[in-house]
Amino acid sequence: MSSLFFRRPSDVRAEEEQGMEHLVEIQNTLKELRKSTDEVEKQMLINQFLIHLDSFILLASTKSITNANFNSICKEMLEYSSLIDNNAAITLQYMKVLTKAYGISQFSLNCRKYCNILISVCKISNQLPAILSFSQNFFETFLRKPNFISDFSSTSSFEYIFQNIFINSDNEQAAIYVNTLLFNQDLRPQYKNVNYLDFFQFAALNIRDDKITDSLAEQSALFISNMFQFVSSNSRQITKFFSQNSLIIFDCLVSKTTFEKRANCYKAMLYSQNEDGSSPPNLQIYKHLYKIFVETSPMQQSIFLMISELFTKIPDSISKLDQIIPTQNLFNWNFPNLNVMATFLSILDKTQPKLVFKCLPIVFNCIIRVEPEIDSLVMILKVLIGQITMKYLTYNMILETNFLSAFVVQLSPNITVQLYSKYENFASLVLSLYSLEGAISFRPSVFKAVLNLKIETLNKLLTAFLSISAESSIIRILLDFIQKTGQIELIQSLNAVLVFSQDAAMNFVISNGISWAFDNLKLEDLVELLAALVCTRRFDELEHKIASLPDNHPLFSAPQDLLEKVIFGLNKATCRPIRVHSLVHLLEKPMKLDPYNAWLLGNSFIEQSLKRTKDIFQVPMIDQIANRFLQAKYLKLLLERPYELERFCDTSFDHFQLFQFYPGNSDLSFELNFSAVTFWFRTNNNLIHSLRFIKTDVLNISLDDGKLIINCDDQTNSMNLDLTKWNFIAIKVESSLMSSSLALNVNGRVFTFQLKAKRSNLTFCRFCAATKDLIFLGSAIRFFKTSLKIFTEFFNSSASCVISLYDDETIITPISLEKGNFDVYIPSNCVLVPYFGFPMLFLSNFPQRKLLESFHNSHNEKEFSSVFRTLLNIQEITHYESERFY
Repeated sequence: MSSLFFRRPSDVRAEEEQGMEHLVEIQNTLKELRKSTDEVEKQMLINQFLIHLDSFILLASTKSITNANFNSICKEMLEYSSLIDNNAAITLQYMKVLTKAYGISQFSLNCRKYCNILISVCKISNQLPAILSFSQNFFETFLRKPNFISDFSSTSSFEYIFQNIFINSDNEQAAIYVNTLLFNQDLRPQYKNVNYLDFFQFAALNIRDDKITDSLAEQSALFISNMFQFVSSNSRQITKFFSQNSLIIFDCLVSKTTFEKRANCYKAMLYSQNEDGSSPPNLQIYKHLYKIFVETSPMQQSIFLMISELFTKIPDSISKLDQIIPTQNLFNWNFPNLNVMATFLSILDKTQPKLVFKCLPIVFNCIIRVEPEIDSLVMILKVLIGQITMKYLTYNMILETNFLSAFVVQLSPNITVQLYSKYENFASLVLSLYSLEGAISFRPSVFKAVLNLKIETLNKLLTAFLSISAESSIIRILLDFIQKTGQIELIQSLNAVLVFSQDAAMNFVISNGISWAFDNLKLEDLVELLAALVCTRRFDELEHKIASLPDNHPLFSAPQDLLEKVIFGLNKATCRPIRVHSLVHLLEKPMKLDPYNAWLLGNSFIEQSLKRTKDIFQVPMIDQIANRFLQAKYLKLLLERPYELERFCDTSFDHFQLFQFYPGNSDLSFELNFSAVTFWFRTNNNLIHSLRFIKTDVLNISLDDGKLIINCDDQTNSMNLDLTKWNFIAIKVESSLMSSSLALNVNGRVFTFQLKAKRSNLTFCRFCAATKDLIFLGSAIRFFKTSLKIFTEFFNSSASCVISLYDDETIITPISLEKGNFDVYIPSNCVLVPYFGFPMLFLSNFPQRKLLESFHNSHNEKEFSSVFRTLLNIQEITHYESERFY
């Protein structure tokens, strides 16, 4: 076993002797080679030479090799390099021996012999593909030598190799090998003094003469392109020369390749330096590529991908290139690939985000033209959301790009559904754009597109769109769609909006929605829609429609809970306004009317009721109605029974105009400068609880179970009150030289608070009814510019007083509220209630005279007393010409 590791001296001597024998054979063979003139014999001899040299290298010692003048043997071997041409076996043996020999003696090699050996290796690579990789290290070794590469680049080596590898050849493997070998980027700085003029002229001549086969067109183009790039590092004139003399011919060569490969032929040129020495990309080549892009549709994608890669590798160049060719122009494809475009857009977003906006209109137009993949659209959406987040884009900017048409109107419903489910930000983006004023013209088409989506959450989505815009045209589209498809359940989306949007309710009515509802909906659906419709206000159109219905319409026999929904508009509060008075008579439980509801019923309810009962005294709730509002045309009917009129002038009612607050959190707000304000108020429940009733700059008054809670500049106080009676409040600010105070008068009791900061006036006054009960303000709210002696003078009046006593006061009444020279906000839960009750009809002489006649013609004490009390009550309520009356 030791013989495997240790060689005996005798063995070494034997090998040495064998090596010397091979050396003798080498020398003899070389002599024969020098004399031979026959090519066949030479090939045989070179083969023998290589065999003996290989054995000699293997067996001889270092000393023997040195003594044998090994360098001269190698040099002579190189002289016979031409003999290996086109003989695969000899070439392979030659490269094996040459590689071993170079490992022993690093001999020099001139460029032409180097090229010949390289060409020989390439020529047999079709038969022996492995020879290329086997020889690669040898060839690369010389290219790493500065002196060699200097000579190589300054001689005609490139032409010579190009002629022998690429001209009239179809060995693509060899061509690829040469391109990889010669144009390694590490060699780029070494290629100086290249005679590129001769090379490009030579290449152009062969291209023109069609000496490059189609199979090598791509690799030939890459050789030329690589040469261009390498030379550009050291020669500024190459771009100009090539553009003027060779570029068109180069295009012809490239045209022999497939469309998919053509763009890559220009890649090395694109990454070349410019004429002015500036870094890549080469602007002239970029322009030329864009020209090809415009003129050659099949190359658009490959050029686009190459530019996309360029933008990733050299992001600093994008702005410069954009000035030459606007980046958005690159998206103008005849047959766009949206996935590629989306990727490029994403690259732009990371490298030059400000350029994204300019590209969007063209990208979106491409979405309209092709059937896009969902992943591409999601990629684009992510870019948009990111741009909005980083404030490169606004919603208005995106709207200008035709986004809604591309992503909603003209997109396949199936794809749109996937977007809603796959990308959670899609719906919010569309809704944000839909809400813009500039989107008004898009809304009908967008809404139609949304209607066609097959998704479980369609009602929720439609509600979101209707919440933004429930114009009459949009509502009409929805109603027509429901009628056409029978998808009655979609009406729920409209109901959800009608509940809170007064504009939507009005537009529904304008769209003839009331008639549509009665024609197309069953009772339960009809009730839900009508109840939603009247949540924010009442409609005469609905009253008229109900009045026109036949007596056997299902609505008139609906259960009480359904009727209440319609009458009160889904409002389940104890105190609530009537929204549909045409159905009030169907309620089985009697109602106690608040002033607003009484006034409302007084307008038309009596007339409708008289169609069912000819007796006005049998009209439901006629006494409550008449004490608030009664039309003069009914006076004659009432005077026919003068002894039953006392209940229509009941002094327990408020016989004057007033402000009425239903439960709600919004404020009746006045914005103006004043130093004092007075008003009267009451509630319908002494146990009312409201954390916020009155608020000014420094004062907050709340109500709590029969108490008035006062907080002024963090100073608190309270007072017991009967809140169901009319209570007087006056607030005034007084200022002295050094300080200010606020005085509060509540029914004659005065509270004074020192203010932290000096002030001479207040700037706002707000009233709120954040409670479950009713709050009323009297006929007049009075604001004063200067603090006068208002505390006693107005307290001695009443809640019905609207008389002006001072020049500097501003009187606000329910009738004059919207005519004042001040800013006012009236919340929906605050109603302005006029007054024209039964007693007001007696301000003229005729009814007084008729009632007095009844007084004189009374038949008994009961009739006499009834008329007498009626007259007294009317006088107490109206105060009309008291002296004359008595």
